[in-house]
Amino acid sequence: ADTLAPGSSFRWQRENWRWHRPIDPALSGFEREWQILNQDMIIERITQKTAGFGMMRRFAKMDEQWMLIYYSAMNPVKSS
Repeated sequence: ADTLAPGSSFRWQRENWRWHRPIDPALSGFEREWQILNQDMIIERITQKTAGFGMMRRFAKMDEQWMLIYYSAMNPVKSS
């Protein structure tokens, strides 16, 4: 697998995109939370609080379709 040097950035390319599979909170121990910012933008947070890991995805409505505009992969998260 490719790794990034600390401080470097990465942008997904169509050629290496992998589809995300649905997460079943009842089976995985993960919790899913949606935050509606306005009629055209939402945030999805998926966390596994006991392990202290989570991810975030932001979606925006563009041309009447919901598009993924930001993705933060599974990382350690602070408990709230």
